[in-house]
Amino acid sequence: MSDLQTALKNNEASKETLFTPPDYLSFRLNSQGTYLSYIGTDENGVPNLFIADGINVLTAKALSFYDAPGIIQFFWSGKGDKILLLKDERGAGKLRIHLYDIHNKEISDLSEDFQNSSSLILKMHSTENKAIVGFNERNPNFHDLYLVDLDTKEKKLVLENDSFAKFLFSDELELILKIALK
Repeated sequence: MSDLQTALKNNEASKETLFTPPDYLSFRLNSQGTYLSYIGTDENGVPNLFIADGINVLTAKALSFYDAPGIIQFFWSGKGDKILLLKDERGAGKLRIHLYDIHNKEISDLSEDFQNSSSLILKMHSTENKAIVGFNERNPNFHDLYLVDLDTKEKKLVLENDSFAKFLFSDELELILKIALK
């Protein structure tokens, strides 16, 4: 039984117990099962991205070094050697996409060409280092969709969007369905 479960059972849950961020969340294995990644708190209590060889969190090392919270979500690439991470920069509501190469430790901001937009990660390719992402730079109400090659960082416009709110993609990133707002 966790400390929180014990405290709730005994009617002793303090605000600190209820609202302290967990030490670990969002565990994910890469597609080959060779790396474990998760959001964990660093020595200053700030959530960052950690990665471990195998599945032992005790061997994990920080991949990101943010000084403020804001990680929204992250995904492994199809080849299992890169991570896409969506982060709210300084709580401003401007979500940015960061690309981490786990081998050379290179970090790239895939949103750098879209300074006034909020970004989305919509779908990762199941076996290749490609993703569909969205940027609402042109129209703040809708995200234009791009196919991104995570190896070259090249972005190709897939859909200039002025009316669709939801999308469905195949595992190979084929656009299957668009849902418009009424």
